[in-house]
Amino acid sequence: MAKNNGFQQFLLQKGERLGFGLALVVMIGAMAFGALGVPWDKSATAIEKQIKDRHRDIRDQLDNKLVAPLVPLPDVLV
Repeated sequence: MAKNNGFQQFLLQKGERLGFGLALVVMIGAMAFGALGVPWDKSATAIEKQIKDRHRDIRDQLDNKLVAPLVPLPDVLV
């Protein structure tokens, strides 16, 4: 029981600094993890092209009626 009391005293005395330090480590880790993905990200023009291509494909499917017809809802749900 004495160990538990010592741990509680430690947390009461140093808990704020311990929490701040832990939050700082997590924040720095998150920033580093985010920074690692930046150089390999697609450029804005590549993303724009991908979105436009997908939009064109969907528009072509709708225009050519390649989409499955809608099934009417049962009367219970209407």
